[in-house]
Amino acid sequence: MSPRDHDGVLAAVRRIPLEAFSKGDLMVLDDVLAPDFEDHSFPPGMPPNKDGVRDVVRLVRTSMPDVEMTVDIELRDSDFVVHHVHGHGTNTGPAFGHPPTGRRIVWAETHIYRTRGPLVVEHWGVVKLDTIWRELGLTEIPAPHAYAPDAAVSATP
Repeated sequence: MSPRDHDGVLAAVRRIPLEAFSKGDLMVLDDVLAPDFEDHSFPPGMPPNKDGVRDVVRLVRTSMPDVEMTVDIELRDSDFVVHHVHGHGTNTGPAFGHPPTGRRIVWAETHIYRTRGPLVVEHWGVVKLDTIWRELGLTEIPAPHAYAPDAAVSATP
């Protein structure tokens, strides 16, 4: 642990993008998300809890199995951690109800986490979905059902 992460909170929160999303390790979520975790920014159809995060990881990794997330900026103030993250991957699986394009996609995200001890209890996030849609070649914003947990696997090539 670094001196600025004396209690391991930064390292714990960093596991979400680096291990859950980049490696597909869903067990990480049980380690770092509190049982009463609440997400304040999920799209319609996604449960705003730990199961919803699992669904988002599956959706991302189904559409881009090679996804890699990097934490570019990390800040901490009291029980809040802020990440500015870049993601990149190749769209080889269905995304938002659309078949794979084979395109390489790069996007940015900003996340705010509230922690209680080493656990994340709340999350607010902004993902540059317009960038993802544009790079996928989508001309219209996907309908809310496209975010449903089974949407990633419902598209046919």
